Amino acid sequence: MGLEAKHIALPAQIEAPAPAADQLLWDKFYATAHAGIDRFWRSLKRYCNHKYCEELDEIAPVLRVGGYAQDWPDGCSLLRLSRKRRSITLDIGISNATWRAAKSAQDIVEILVMHMTEAFRLILRRLKKEKYHVDEERLWSDWKKAAESLGVRIVVPPT
Repeated sequence: MGLEAKHIALPAQIEAPAPAADQLLWDKFYATAHAGIDRFWRSLKRYCNHKYCEELDEIAPVLRVGGYAQDWPDGCSLLRLSRKRRSITLDIGISNATWRAAKSAQDIVEILVMHMTEAFRLILRRLKKEKYHVDEERLWSDWKKAAESLGVRIVVPPT
């Protein structure tokens, strides 16, 4: 599954509960994880739709949600910059245990906002290190609007 905006994409690998899981677990998965990811994506697409770096065509954090077949640790990992493909990406993991512990879609949204804020901080730090020209102020401004539209207040971290 890939979720794409103009210059920020959110490719996603979402594992579902076990095929034989009871209906309550499937209902919880769709009511929390799936619904939260959908709300998060819509806000990201609406507010973070500018080109933030002339040297890149795509900023693509990869969302990985754990489930039956595969699980990922919570948080950000595997930052990859490709000059050839003009893209930067890193993995954002949400473990099986985390989405199962969520009480609502809003809990998932808050977790995603926290991880995406850290992802942007790490991405910007790497791009600065590589001497890329980034409109950091605009990215943080757009991201802050996206987070606030989801009912989450963020503090812009230093990069």
